[in-house]
Amino acid sequence: MQNIVLVDDDEDHLFLLERMLSKLQEQHPVAIHSFNRAHKALEWCQDNPMSLCFSDFEMPDMDGMEFISALREIPAMDHVPVFMITGVTDSEVHRQARERGATGVFTKPINLVNVLRAVSALLHLDDSQAGIEELQQVSSVQAGS
Repeated sequence: MQNIVLVDDDEDHLFLLERMLSKLQEQHPVAIHSFNRAHKALEWCQDNPMSLCFSDFEMPDMDGMEFISALREIPAMDHVPVFMITGVTDSEVHRQARERGATGVFTKPINLVNVLRAVSALLHLDDSQAGIEELQQVSSVQAGS
């Protein structure tokens, strides 16, 4: 079972991501774990394996960049693909997110079809690097849109 973690303080955004990613459960053995506080997600990640994470950027207790930095400090999480989702289109913010350890950045409104296709490819591959590269390409194209 592969675990996907979603972190967003906005319940509507969490619900949308859950609905979008629940379609993967038809083809992949995935469990979706949603958190509306970054600290709660970090606590969960201390004791559980994760295959993929999506984190919002602007959150009240800990922003997405702080979350990603803290997540990367957990030894088992240093290689996990983590994507930041943001309404901010500033390329400097996207660059900083990657410097902090984000695999890629998706700009809101996210293109659900592209995200689903890329995540499905990532979860399907034995060598997940190809899936990570596909997600990075999709998030880069989306950020430029």
